[in-house]
Amino acid sequence: MADVNASLDSADANRNQSLEPIRLPNEPTSRSEPPQDVIVISRTTLGYMVFAFILFLGAYVAGWVMGTQSGEAASVVRTAVKEAVATTIAQLPGSGDSVAAAQPQQPPTQDPNQRFSVSIENNPTIGPDNAPVTIIEFSDFQCPFCKRFHDTTLPVLLKKYEGKIRFAYRDFPISSIHPYAQGAAEAAECAYAQNKFWDYHDLLFQDQQRLTADDLLTYAKQLKLDMTAFKDCLDSRKYAQEVQSDYQAGLTLSINGTPTFFVNGRMLVGAQPLEVFTSYIDAELAAANASVTATPKAAS
Repeated sequence: MADVNASLDSADANRNQSLEPIRLPNEPTSRSEPPQDVIVISRTTLGYMVFAFILFLGAYVAGWVMGTQSGEAASVVRTAVKEAVATTIAQLPGSGDSVAAAQPQQPPTQDPNQRFSVSIENNPTIGPDNAPVTIIEFSDFQCPFCKRFHDTTLPVLLKKYEGKIRFAYRDFPISSIHPYAQGAAEAAECAYAQNKFWDYHDLLFQDQQRLTADDLLTYAKQLKLDMTAFKDCLDSRKYAQEVQSDYQAGLTLSINGTPTFFVNGRMLVGAQPLEVFTSYIDAELAAANASVTATPKAAS
C-alpha cells in the first residue's frame, strides 16, 4: 500500500509541474515594478533633455558673440548654431520633418515678390534653356540643408516639371564652418570641365563626411575621368577664382546662408518643404501661360 501511495504522490507532483496555472478571467496578473527608490527615464525623454542643453548652450554662445562682435563673425556663429541644432533634432526619436523648423528661414523683411537679377553665367544647368521657370541655387557641398534639398526635393521637382524648369547650380562655400566646401566646389568644377558635373555633384552629396583630397580623387576615378587632367586641375586650383566669383555674387545678393534659391528672380531661403517650391513654380507657370494667352496673335 505504501508503494501505491508513493506512486500516486509522484504522479500528482509531475502533473503539477507540467501544467500551467489556470487564471480566472478577472484575476489580475502580477507584474514586476521598479523599486520605489529608482527613477526611470525613457530614451526619448533623455534625448530631449540633451537637445535642450545643446540649444541653451548654443544660444548662450551665439548671444555672447553677437554682443561682442558684428557682421560676418556673428553671422557665421548663428549659422553654425542653427546647423548644430538641426543635426541634433534630426537624431531625436520621432523628429520627422522637424529639421525644417530649425533651418535658416526667409528674412522677415524680405518681400517674397521682389525679383533679383541673377545670372547663370557659365554654371551647370539641367533642363531646356527656354524653360518658362529658371531656378538658380547657391549651395555648399558640406551644408546639411543643401544635402537635404538634393536628396528629397530636387529629384521630385525635376520629374514633376520636366521640360518646364531649368535648374542651375552656383557655389557658395561657407569655408569658415565648412573647411572642405571650397575644395569640393573646385573639384566639381574640374569634373564639369569633363562634362561630368552632375554625376560628381551627386557623389559629393552622397557622403558629406568624405570630402578630403583623397576622396575627391576617388570620386573622379569612380566616374572614369581623365585622372591626369583632373589632378592637374585640382593641384593648380584652376577654378578657385570661379568658385569665389560665385560666392561674391551671392554676397552681393545679400545671401548669408545655404541653400538659397532664386525662382525666376524671387528669393527662397532654405531647404523648404516641397509644397513651398511647387507653389512658387506653379505661380510662375500660371503667369507665363497668362502672358501667352494675353498676347494678341499677329495678323496673317
